[in-house]
Amino acid sequence: IANTDGNRKVKAKAIELLSYTEDNRYMPLFQKYINDSSYSIAGAALLGLNTLDPENALTRSRKFISDAKDKLAEVAGSTLMEKGTEEDFDFVEKSYANMPSSQQKFNATASFCVYLGKINDTQKLKQGIDDIIDFRAGISDTNRAITDSVITVFFTQLGKLKGAEIADYIKNVFQ
Repeated sequence: IANTDGNRKVKAKAIELLSYTEDNRYMPLFQKYINDSSYSIAGAALLGLNTLDPENALTRSRKFISDAKDKLAEVAGSTLMEKGTEEDFDFVEKSYANMPSSQQKFNATASFCVYLGKINDTQKLKQGIDDIIDFRAGISDTNRAITDSVITVFFTQLGKLKGAEIADYIKNVFQ
């Protein structure tokens, strides 16, 4: 199906499912579709590449992130959050900030907080925290009771990791 189905969504889903097998025999398939014109297919191929060749996936993600959309942007962004360095901050921050408010963004918040733990530039770190606060502001009061408990855990860990200045900053903006 991944090689022959004419429906791009079906093909993308088949490639995505193959990525979860972590089987090296599918590497040629992932490499074949990594530059596909369909963002869904290319994103699924990048997901598979990330599983089997993380360094190559990180390099590709850096290449794709500036103009990627849909599934490709999602996978490239999450790859950069997971494996990226401080040099990737502009792309990662933009990717997170531009995500629509959704369950997907809430799920990405955990990865974004872990990524922020890699950041040493205080201004960048504060910008990332502000992005999470901006996301939180769009969450309904009903749901905020649930999301705040999770965000509190991430912010507490980040404050401990980054020291008093960042812990105080979080305390001031997260009220």
